[in-house]
Amino acid sequence: MSNWGETISLDLNEVDVVHKSSVILENVDIHETRKQPLDSFASQLEENLLRGEFNDINDCFEAYNEYGVAMGFSVRKGKQYYYPGTKDLRKKWFYCSCEGVKDEKCNGQVAYNRFDARTGCQANISFEKDKYGVWKVANFIKEHNHDLALPHERHFLRSARRISKSTGDLLETFVDSGIKPVDGISYLIKESGGPQNVSFIPKDAYNYLHSLRRTKMEMGDASALLSYFRNKKDEDPMFDWDMELDEEGRLANLFWRDGKSRMDYDCFGDVVSFDTTYRTNKYGLKCAVFVGVNNHWKNVIFGCAFLSWETTESFEWLFSTFLRLMGGKQPSTIFTDQAQAIINAVDRKLPETRHRLCQWHLSENASKHIGTLNGNPHFWAILHKCYSKCDTEVEFEKVWMEIKDLAAQSNTWLNKLYELRHRWSTAFNNDVFNAGIKATSRSESTNRVLNTISNYTTSLYDFIVAFEVKILGKWRENERHDDFRCTHFRVPMANKSNPLLIHASELYTHTIYKLFESELTSSGLSYNSVEIPVGKSQFKFEVYKKIKPEKVKTVFIDTDTYEVRCPCRKFESMGILCRHSLKALDMKNASKIPERYIVKRWLKTVRDSIDIDKFESHNLAKEEDEPAIVYGNRAMRFTYGMISKSRSHKEGKAIVWKHLIKANQELNEFLQHKVLNDNFEKNSTNEKGNDGENRHPNVNIVLDPRRVRPKGGKNRRIKSHIEKRRQQNKKKSNSSLGKKNGKKVAPSLEATQEVLSPLTERTMSQFNNGSRHVTSSPPIQERILTDWYSIITTRPPKHLHLRGGLHRPNSIPKKNQNQNSSYQHFFLLNSNITHTAQCK
Repeated sequence: MSNWGETISLDLNEVDVVHKSSVILENVDIHETRKQPLDSFASQLEENLLRGEFNDINDCFEAYNEYGVAMGFSVRKGKQYYYPGTKDLRKKWFYCSCEGVKDEKCNGQVAYNRFDARTGCQANISFEKDKYGVWKVANFIKEHNHDLALPHERHFLRSARRISKSTGDLLETFVDSGIKPVDGISYLIKESGGPQNVSFIPKDAYNYLHSLRRTKMEMGDASALLSYFRNKKDEDPMFDWDMELDEEGRLANLFWRDGKSRMDYDCFGDVVSFDTTYRTNKYGLKCAVFVGVNNHWKNVIFGCAFLSWETTESFEWLFSTFLRLMGGKQPSTIFTDQAQAIINAVDRKLPETRHRLCQWHLSENASKHIGTLNGNPHFWAILHKCYSKCDTEVEFEKVWMEIKDLAAQSNTWLNKLYELRHRWSTAFNNDVFNAGIKATSRSESTNRVLNTISNYTTSLYDFIVAFEVKILGKWRENERHDDFRCTHFRVPMANKSNPLLIHASELYTHTIYKLFESELTSSGLSYNSVEIPVGKSQFKFEVYKKIKPEKVKTVFIDTDTYEVRCPCRKFESMGILCRHSLKALDMKNASKIPERYIVKRWLKTVRDSIDIDKFESHNLAKEEDEPAIVYGNRAMRFTYGMISKSRSHKEGKAIVWKHLIKANQELNEFLQHKVLNDNFEKNSTNEKGNDGENRHPNVNIVLDPRRVRPKGGKNRRIKSHIEKRRQQNKKKSNSSLGKKNGKKVAPSLEATQEVLSPLTERTMSQFNNGSRHVTSSPPIQERILTDWYSIITTRPPKHLHLRGGLHRPNSIPKKNQNQNSSYQHFFLLNSNITHTAQCK
């Protein structure tokens, strides 16, 4: 017996191996030296520990640690011996965490003093490997010289605290989904039945998340992003991206899109909104999002890009990459802002696309260049008519002449705007489909969401993960919900007996149906028509609004083919028939929408027409290629369902545990004996795009962009001129109302005296020269100034900022109203008192 406890020495040559799975220790009573009785669970663990054999040293540690936690002490690893001349372990010790004593010698000042738990405890165990490679217990000291943790304290033991891979993945998923770590930890504690069952404390969870962030930082932001893209490629074979590096090997430009975006582009890629006014992340990169419109008339994202420079070359690279990764299909119309670099790149790389300038950006730019016309509402009404109210080029030229008449002298900006009229006026573009879009507002709404997921410290990796969860994930879930409603619910109809409405409700999504219904009901309620035959089956209808009969739309219709032509060209631009054409069809008793006027992109079944064969090489929707995260979530939901059903039944719990333990054993045997072929050796260097071309095959490390933030730059959308001016006016208004940082403040006594002293003297002079004989003595003036300042500091400025001065006698303190009437006359006579004191 030693000072601390009995040492059990085991001679491996004397061990009688009865079975391959058990070892019998001769002449050893494992309960002999225990000072207090063991519970049945700890006793069983101790017996399994001493009589067991292990294939790996890690299994030895796990067995001793499980025993230690059940007893109430923590375990740490100790010394080890190797076979001579090799790195093959021969013997290994594991200690109680209270083993040894703290080294009090300190060579310098320390930043943090740790708590000391060491008591010189000699409890330990050693394992030795025999000639067959099996690990067995060689020595075991089990007595401790310190108190052991109570059962409700054992989850605090250091070796009992660990975050498994599944728990770590769940915490990372919480954070990526925007859930705060504290909320995720609370969820895990509740699900596990209390903090004692969760296997870690909150500090461990925060340390784990911090280590993940640190690992990404050590790898480099751009390299971490590249690794993330490669993993996404394994999960989604249609995922694709491309990047451009600068001369230093730093990430300069980047574009990516997933498989769903690729298929969305096949359905809705006829109209694209492209905006670069959002600057995000800590590198000051421009975030450029390609946004379209789906069959529910809602936003759909085709891809996203980061750009270091807004040059023609950068945009040319981006548009070329976009076309290549989207199968070479050019959109019918693209909306952008007025940047010359974008205009040049679109003309060169998208020659078959109609380029439209955003009317909202044009209006914002106009306010900076039109001078005094800014305050002329008639000018703005005419300008907006030029934007979208002119049906023909002749009508546009006529309205533009009014603008030239209003501009007394030649305006350079207006002349430049006129030269670009083919890019922004609907009069020149109604012959090409644009889905009813007139501005990049689709992208602007995306920018508002981007503001919620990033700031000037956001890394590229964090931004893209948040982008996929909070924008792509939410929008696509909303789209699935809209599809479900269109499939399982009937849209409410204004007239359930109208054959055109019945046909439209069967074809269109709910949103598009409502647009069609609005056109049809307006044609019947607000318009009259005059029918004029022009042939056997051809007719001309002069359609006019009841309240504006002078404005006539001439509609031609052929009743044999039901071909309709209207000068407003709403069908050509929007894809649904206009109210004028519907008036003519209704007058000719059309029972359904003509086939030629049914646009596939607005139908409920638009996705049914996707050519899946085109994507066959990507092995979509195959069970064996199920992404790891999808498999994990599906398996957890299945297992959780079994556990939930068995909670209230003791026999049910036993059944679940029996099969889970059996499955775990079979899985361990499979992993131990199965020879795994490494098929992912070339994954890091052999990504292929849809075009079969290997891009950046030897690039594994990409340097981060330079972290440069322009002086005064913001991470949100760049404000326009008129927004900046409104903000300046608001600041001036706050200043004039005695506000500072949005809070009301009183003027100083010195400022009050500076303004009011001359007025006080003048008031006293008027009193002396008038019917009232009041002496203009300094004490009276001083009392007036004191009372005035008291009113300012005790009353909010709302009583004082009137330009006519304080002409409310009831604003004078009641205690002074009857002392001297000169106070009231002072405030009544000085109507020219302004807010100067407050401004100062």
